Formats: sequence, structure tokens, C-alpha cells
Amino acid sequence: MGFALVNIIPGRYVLTAIEDGWELQWAEEGVLKPYLRKWQTMEIASNEVKKVTLKIDGAGTAARAGSNKF
Repeated sequence: MGFALVNIIPGRYVLTAIEDGWELQWAEEGVLKPYLRKWQTMEIASNEVKKVTLKIDGAGTAARAGSNKF
């Protein structure tokens, strides 16, 4: 499983992949806390191409690997 993001604005980003996370209440304090330990930070420069592989986090535990290109 994978996807590509294009035309990313240069800057510093925090990445995570959460399995079946569409129902999470993102704006509520503490909801994302169980997932914090697997977040990755990265810096994107102008016209830079990067490939990142994240482990999908299902309910706070790694479920399977996903591959994403930036």
C-alpha cells in the first residue's frame, strides 16, 4: 500500500500512519497520545524527493507497514 504527495511546501513535518483512524476525534485533547511514540519528523526542501516508510499504527500498536513517497 502506498501513495504519493506532490507540491509539498518546504518545511518540517510530523508523519504518522493510523489504521482505521477516520473515526478518531482529532481535535480532542489526548486522542492522538497513544500514537505519539511512532511519529517521525522530517524536513522537506524545495524540489526534494523523499521516500518514507511508516508502520501503520492500529489502536496504538503497529499493524503492518505502508510505503509513502514525498
